[in-house]
Amino acid sequence: MVSAAYDQLAAEGYLETRQGAPVRVARGVRPGSSGSPNPPLLAKFAYDFSPGLPDLAGFPRDRWLRSVRSAWRETALDAVGIGDPRGVPELREALAGYLGRVRGAVADPEHLVVCTGFRQGLSIACRWLHANGIEELAIEEPGWHAQRLIVEQARLSVTRSRSTTRASTSLRCRPAAPRPSS
Repeated sequence: MVSAAYDQLAAEGYLETRQGAPVRVARGVRPGSSGSPNPPLLAKFAYDFSPGLPDLAGFPRDRWLRSVRSAWRETALDAVGIGDPRGVPELREALAGYLGRVRGAVADPEHLVVCTGFRQGLSIACRWLHANGIEELAIEEPGWHAQRLIVEQARLSVTRSRSTTRASTSLRCRPAAPRPSS
């Protein structure tokens, strides 16, 4: 079956075969174009003032690498496997304690999720909202373009909202129409 497939590809000019030589892709074969390239999701500017983006040219890469190597040597092997997707339990316990002490919040570590950053946290929240019947989310205008993309990727429609006060919330959501019971 495999030999027949190779023979067919060679007959159509996609492969070059010679006895005793490896099979090669024919020289005239070029990757096909799927049409126009997709436009970038984020606009490119001469200067990037994206929130949370440090000056990468000044990053101490050598010191960082030494620290990572040192931490890797001292880390138990069971700590580097696939763990709890909500985050390391000790970290969630420490965060719950911190939220209780500093913010007066009653936080259960079992209900905390540690995210890699704002984007992942927003993505998780939006997917949860969609799964629980929310269809539309209002985002403050002017706002961050990437925030809108994350909301749309979660299959929520976006409504832009102008901020009128400093204390206004930047995200609001409207529940979907009640689903008929089956």
